[in-house]
Amino acid sequence: MSLKWGGKRPAVIGSDVVSRADRARAGVLALGQVSAARMEATAKSGAPWHDRTGNARQGLTGSAEADGDHVRVAIAHTMAYGPFLELGTVHMSARPILVPVQQQEAPQLIADAAKVVGELL
Repeated sequence: MSLKWGGKRPAVIGSDVVSRADRARAGVLALGQVSAARMEATAKSGAPWHDRTGNARQGLTGSAEADGDHVRVAIAHTMAYGPFLELGTVHMSARPILVPVQQQEAPQLIADAAKVVGELL
């Protein structure tokens, strides 16, 4: 009995796997960018503090970046006093927005990323 290969050449299969992995990375990065923008908009509209100058609200920013096989999605303050708003001080109670927005967004982002990777790989 002999075996005869009737499918694609191994080199074609290998390039197809690499192509699918690249598309999965690009898809997850695109999802991360959408998620970052959604977190930024949610944080800006739902920040629980009263604005004086509006700088803290305007300084909330979402970002997504790829680093090898990892995609990092973040929401952050750009103002130096952002941590005081988040954590409070001895004179002011905490008015967090970053962690609540992340906790709200994470389940959907994880589910969407798993779907994209599952479809492509």
